[in-house]
Amino acid sequence: MDLSLLTPSQEQAVCYRGGPLMVLAGPGTGKTRTLTYRLALLMSEKVARPDQILALTFTNKAAEEMALRIDPICRGLQIGSFPKITTFHGFCYGFLLEQINPPFQLLSEQEAFIILKETVREETRTVSAQLLKELARRISWAKNTSVSTDAPGQTPPREAYPQWAATYKAYQEKLALKKCWDFDELLLQTVTLLEKKPDLKDSLQARFPYVFIDEFQDINPIQYRLFQLLTSRDGNWMVIGDPNQAIYGFRGARADFFSRLQKDCPALAAIQLRESFRLNQTVLAVASQVLEGSLQKKALPLISSKKGEPGVPVAALATAEEEGEYITQVIEGAMGGLSLDYPGQGLGPGSNSGRPRSFADFAVLYRLHAQGDQLAKIFLKKGIPFKKVQEIHWAERPEIRGVIKVLRSVPI
Repeated sequence: MDLSLLTPSQEQAVCYRGGPLMVLAGPGTGKTRTLTYRLALLMSEKVARPDQILALTFTNKAAEEMALRIDPICRGLQIGSFPKITTFHGFCYGFLLEQINPPFQLLSEQEAFIILKETVREETRTVSAQLLKELARRISWAKNTSVSTDAPGQTPPREAYPQWAATYKAYQEKLALKKCWDFDELLLQTVTLLEKKPDLKDSLQARFPYVFIDEFQDINPIQYRLFQLLTSRDGNWMVIGDPNQAIYGFRGARADFFSRLQKDCPALAAIQLRESFRLNQTVLAVASQVLEGSLQKKALPLISSKKGEPGVPVAALATAEEEGEYITQVIEGAMGGLSLDYPGQGLGPGSNSGRPRSFADFAVLYRLHAQGDQLAKIFLKKGIPFKKVQEIHWAERPEIRGVIKVLRSVPI
């Protein structure tokens, strides 16, 4: 198998054979390439059969990308079967279907929300839609951090709903009565079953002696427990991720699982991917300053062959309106003016680049949907055409939900 396209640190991770491995990989350092090459090398050297390999990630998109990359490699090696590459929830769903009889009904996010709404209305007549959404997030947090309905003393961060524990318990009882589970329940039920039946746990470990966890920084307590149940301390498993990219704290994810894993598994080896292909040196330097300054974190030392601009402009603005106005001025400055009262002096990156620009050259990134709504208002006011990207899961589209409702009403 040709490893010439790998960097030295990637090749070290791909070829490692000393037992459990943790790979620290910053942005753009080739996490997916390293993981897929390691999978392929295990199969090509006949160290592992494809059906002995389990690779878990957090989104369907990430699982599909991994599968797309490994597919041509498997074809080139003329391997008949294929490794199991899926999400945590997808793995649990398939596993529970094999073990639970009669089968359960899995609810969509919208369907689970409707049941929660019914539960709250039975307790109190009126509640705002915003509070309902917040309560749904809190219950999801409780399940992902293993807070049971019998532990009301444990409260989620920033809890604003005083009866949340009682509502959580009533919601769980209603799900059981309807013989339904929400997505978070998949993880809980799998962990509970494996902890109650050690023989089942042992059979899973024997079935998948090679386990890979992608984007390990996104793991939460219930997923970490599942990971422990699927692996042994000295097993042939690998986790890969970047502790500085953990952004799912609201779902219980914690980057400190990297350090916890080292304590739980003293034999764990660690390799860092150092070369970033996505980001230039300027962006890496700025990110490092932010992490080591305001966030008090130690950034992974990365290098890049791309030099980048001399610096990154930073604008301190007091309100969302001021931010929107500033962004429109940057766009206007880069394009040479959009209105008759344009003052003629550019702002921000690209304003003096000397080459013509179009609206398609600009992208505005934001953290919250509310910020996107504010920007849309300002762009409309200024006459700036834009396309707002807002992802909606296919299963939540009204036409799909209608079809699913009809299919569920058909007697089997």
